[in-house]
Amino acid sequence: MSAVVATASCHRRSRRSNSEHGIRRHHYPALASCIIALTAINKLGRRTLLIHTFAWSGLTLLLLGLFPGSPVPVIRCLFATYAIFTGGAQVLQLVYPNELFPTEIRGSAVGLASSLSRVGGALGTYLVPIALDRWGVGPTMLGAATVALAGLAVSVAWAPETRGKSMAESART
Repeated sequence: MSAVVATASCHRRSRRSNSEHGIRRHHYPALASCIIALTAINKLGRRTLLIHTFAWSGLTLLLLGLFPGSPVPVIRCLFATYAIFTGGAQVLQLVYPNELFPTEIRGSAVGLASSLSRVGGALGTYLVPIALDRWGVGPTMLGAATVALAGLAVSVAWAPETRGKSMAESART
């Protein structure tokens, strides 16, 4: 999803000079969000952090999709908010998969999960500019919101809590 934000941010500013400046600004909230998520992961728990990450980033993308013609400060605020809420996903990617799988298959399962996340990132990087050109910012952000909200639904339905459990205990849930 970070590719969505960076690409849409650049696309929106492509008519103005120095579109790279928008990408750099995007990284500051993302860095801050990773630091916040690192401190919150053991207090909130993995499941709670995952659900909040999907819910708030999905809501932010939904607002961007519903109001693509908003004033630039509002768009920037929404992109920064999205960047802040995706930090939980960045941190969870390092911790959560290791706790979900039994030792016998952990390496393969974590490798597969990591690979699939890279495929998703590559697809997003490739498809977002195409979607922006064909459908515009609003529908593209609504599509991204749909993906995030689908992740929310899956997480609410099936994501186990592993906080406070040993690796063996969490792999059995």
